[in-house]
Amino acid sequence: MIGVSRASRTTGRATSRRPAGPRALAVIAASALVAALGLAGAVLGVAAPASAHNRVTATVPAADSTVTTLPETFSITTDLALLDLQGGGKGFAVRVEGPDGWSYCPAEPTIVDNVMSVPAVLGGSGAYTLTWQLVSADGHTVSGDFEFSWQAPADYVVPKPGADGNPACTADAADQADADGSASSAPSGPAVGQDGAQVPLGDVLWIGGAILAVLVAGGVTLLLLTRKPRGERTGDDGTTRDSGGAGSDSVSDGRDADDGSSGSGGPGGSDSGGGSSD
Repeated sequence: MIGVSRASRTTGRATSRRPAGPRALAVIAASALVAALGLAGAVLGVAAPASAHNRVTATVPAADSTVTTLPETFSITTDLALLDLQGGGKGFAVRVEGPDGWSYCPAEPTIVDNVMSVPAVLGGSGAYTLTWQLVSADGHTVSGDFEFSWQAPADYVVPKPGADGNPACTADAADQADADGSASSAPSGPAVGQDGAQVPLGDVLWIGGAILAVLVAGGVTLLLLTRKPRGERTGDDGTTRDSGGAGSDSVSDGRDADDGSSGSGGPGGSDSGGGSSD
């Protein structure tokens, strides 16, 4: 019987780097999205202080107070200087509405640093609402209102709506003032509550850049999650298989005989030339 030695097994396996799997792609996509969101947050965080609105720190009269002596002026004080680029209080306004339904607009506001003021005029005793509008240092229009009560002294002379020093803002009052021949000097600035300032261009650019960064990160994330790794193909049945080729994991498991020929002496095989007949 001829002894057969087993040849050393050689794999011949090609070592090629396989594409990143779905889990790795998901990690990359998530990292990109988190980075973009962080950038957007940083951008908006930097832009926020630059576009902060003025904050009201004091008013005359005080909100929800009871006034017994008419002050010289009604005023609104803020924490930052007011933006009065055009001068003359353009874009600023104060309106005081009394219990009789009349709106008292004494004059265009006077702007000094961080204070907006108007001459104080009131009608009869009762509840009043003061509505104000101003332009912040960042160029944005800010408005608000508050209520107060007025208890007129016994010797207080209630001015007539439309009289000098007490022009009325409502259309009906203006018509009545014209009919009486009284001068009407309603403020020429925008009405209270109307946005008379444009949003600064710098804010638009900062916010637009942050939104663009998030959109780009979202697109990259979608692309990474939907792309197919190299070396995969879709079969007729819709399943994905390796395309094989030089990078496939094929292993030659043949055994070489001592004489160089391929041996067939495996399980169930016969050894030719292994014996002689009698």
